[in-house]
Amino acid sequence: MEETFFKEFVEHLSLGKFVNASRVTGGLTHQMYSVITDKHHYAVKVLNPNIMKRKDALTNFHRAAMLEDRLKENEVAALYYIVANHQKLQKWKGYYCCLFDWFDGKVWEGDASSYQCEQIALLLSSIHNIDRKQVKIEKNYAKIPWKLYLSSLKQQDLDLYKTLKDSITILEELEERALACKDKIPNIVTICHNDLDKKNVLWKENEYRLIDLECLDYSSPYIELLETFLCWCGYEDCRVDYTKFRNMLDIYFKHSKIDWNIDWNVIFDSNIARLEWLEFNLKRYLKIDCDSKEEQELGKKEVLNTLPKLRYYYEIRDHILQILKKDR
Repeated sequence: MEETFFKEFVEHLSLGKFVNASRVTGGLTHQMYSVITDKHHYAVKVLNPNIMKRKDALTNFHRAAMLEDRLKENEVAALYYIVANHQKLQKWKGYYCCLFDWFDGKVWEGDASSYQCEQIALLLSSIHNIDRKQVKIEKNYAKIPWKLYLSSLKQQDLDLYKTLKDSITILEELEERALACKDKIPNIVTICHNDLDKKNVLWKENEYRLIDLECLDYSSPYIELLETFLCWCGYEDCRVDYTKFRNMLDIYFKHSKIDWNIDWNVIFDSNIARLEWLEFNLKRYLKIDCDSKEEQELGKKEVLNTLPKLRYYYEIRDHILQILKKDR
């Protein structure tokens, strides 16, 4: 994205005299930029055009934008959309963009500290406590066409084809377990962030801000806490610290209003966000859902990054369930 785009963008929104703009590292789905004017320092998110073409994209965004007001009312430490021209979502030169105040923090790269894990457990319980609804959860899982992707990869990238094929039995079993559980998830939904891993929290010493609120929705708090706590305890590196995991669970349920006594087998097996992320990136790499070389290469990188994590998730099932079934 050229500087001219942002120069005209800030002029259009009367944000001050343009000084400079630069790409911010990170952002696996959308693109982030630092934009400075003579009046303020902004973060500008340029949303992925392929995602925004989906028929439900704008509906999902506006629902999330309303829910972020609930977080703000409850003083959740997050970076919130800036309203400009009476709206949170700006359309400019064919792109959808969001404005935020710049926060001079960074994504934590190493192992999360015990303090950080504690803060995330408290953060998640506070978000889940804002609003609870008794709603029947119906997961519309569409079976992933693994054979189609394998066939395409065999023609395009033989090494990646072999890598995916080596994991296909595990992927199919994870999917079958999820399909078997889709009508058994406890009928409780709360406001959920739905992507609260390490890349979506900025830290400045012990101060933090939650980012990427466009996935906010009413979802199962149980599935979110499992995925979130695993991520913060080492799942991203395939080496979960079980002591940290237990401590996060204890802190969460000390402050949470939801019931602990549920069937955790169902929750573990229903957590297929990684399978969906794998498929999303296969589509990117195969140019089914991608329009740039950069995004295609990112898709391949994330396929290779996600497969070991899915195998590891399969391996730690019994150990995690043993911890989850402990009386609290």
